[in-house]
Amino acid sequence: MKVVFKNSQGTELASSELTGVHSEALVTREILKEAGDRLIICFNQPVMDIHGYWTSELNQSSFTVPWFLKHKSAAQREMPFLAWVNIEGENSAAFMLTDLKDDAFLVSKLSQSDAIFEMEWTVILSPETEPFRFLADFEKRPLPETVAAYRKSVLPEMPEFPEKAWDPVYCTWYAFHGAFTIPELEKNASAAREMGFKTFILDDGWSYDVSKRLNPATLSEWYSENGEWKVSAKKMPDFGAHVKRVQAMGMNYVLWYTPFLVGNKTGIYRQLKQNGSILWESDDGSACADPRDHLIDTASNTDVLKIFKDYKLDGLKVDFIDFVHPEEERPRGREAFARVKFLVSELRKIKPDALIEFRQHYTTPAMLPFGTNFRANDVPFDFVGNLHRCCQIRMILGDGVPVHADPVSFHPEESCVNVARHMISSLAGVPMISADLNTIAPKHRAVIRRFVQFYLDHKETFRKGHWTLHYEYEHLAWISVETDKEVIGTAVTSIPNMPLNKDQYLMNLSGNEYLSSVENIDSEGNKSEKLLPGGMAFRSKEA
Repeated sequence: MKVVFKNSQGTELASSELTGVHSEALVTREILKEAGDRLIICFNQPVMDIHGYWTSELNQSSFTVPWFLKHKSAAQREMPFLAWVNIEGENSAAFMLTDLKDDAFLVSKLSQSDAIFEMEWTVILSPETEPFRFLADFEKRPLPETVAAYRKSVLPEMPEFPEKAWDPVYCTWYAFHGAFTIPELEKNASAAREMGFKTFILDDGWSYDVSKRLNPATLSEWYSENGEWKVSAKKMPDFGAHVKRVQAMGMNYVLWYTPFLVGNKTGIYRQLKQNGSILWESDDGSACADPRDHLIDTASNTDVLKIFKDYKLDGLKVDFIDFVHPEEERPRGREAFARVKFLVSELRKIKPDALIEFRQHYTTPAMLPFGTNFRANDVPFDFVGNLHRCCQIRMILGDGVPVHADPVSFHPEESCVNVARHMISSLAGVPMISADLNTIAPKHRAVIRRFVQFYLDHKETFRKGHWTLHYEYEHLAWISVETDKEVIGTAVTSIPNMPLNKDQYLMNLSGNEYLSSVENIDSEGNKSEKLLPGGMAFRSKEA
């Protein structure tokens, strides 16, 4: 395969012939110097044994052969990786860059006459851009293994994560949105701790006075008052005493914060607007601040760092880092990365083991050294989506990383079977819930408590085990996590392959009933003859 490097005028700077199953082409300092402000990498891929594709934007492979495809990446959003896959879910041809920080744009165009994809990667260069590699991987193997090989090539050593990053989490978001009182929060913190949760996240709503719930009527102005990070004295009187009381329950206290999202009713928005530092505006009252503007540090990070220090918090949920989109004309990847790096560095000066939650679109190798919890994006009431998102993050980040589920949320009259399914899906990550625990049905509390206890009893397996994600066509068929002693599997549409020489736990997310001669319990914890939907089976290695 021939790879050609060009500048923005189309002038060829260099070329390289790639051979072998694994091959690479080096982008040297000389090439970078001659390229100027952008480098274009051109190559072709024959459409052979290709039936779909995967990028980090997708929860699972898309089984279509696109006429046109464009994938955008930068330090703060997605990663420069594309794999063409076959119908078995194996990699047929994967292409990737080891430059994770610069804004990059991969375009693929199908040439019907030649049966090839004409592909080019445009990388927006900066004076800080270091030599990097263009990688090609043609090894036939399951897609997760190809992604793992790429991750190891750009991040050979995995960071260490604090023990408490593996603690089950209670989050206020779906339960209350921006309408809560301190007594309500503390009652739920107490109930959550009793059920096995050990981290408490106070989500959006703490920095403004108005109390509101998110619905179609409030969506258009939802974020309009965010961006000025002061604790609401009206909603959160004596916030310091409240934090101490929750921590005294044995809970880690984590506060929601977004560095680049500002509301259009705030003073910082008006200053940024005057400076020409609003990149774009949304229809929910929010605007994206340019990370190049000094106000992001002086009026935003500084305030939240002071709150973090003064109230002796345990962590921050750092949201909407991906709000800064990769752009060809206004690249901001390196600046966004620098702001995040600065924030995390300052947090760790205050508290070395601070919990730092990142979310889906920036759960990438570039951000792995800075976060401690990597959470699935919002999927309210959607346990299938939660499962897929957790597994997507696992595929990108690998074993031994605290992947967190989106908070489990469900209708008050939901069946125990479906509540159990929500909890089973959440065990693809660290379980998280967001519900008013003082008003939900006792039978639902019992289901939640039982699965959280199962997680705590097997936390070392979830934490240190090897995860296998088995995809069939466009869906996840089953998953498992395995150590030397035990294997825990989840049937989504089929039963996972599990070794007989280990203790086996099998959870049933599917709609199927499975004949089983081993120990079974149903969704409510009662013994059953079959492995029922929402249920669990146990088989000892001695059986």
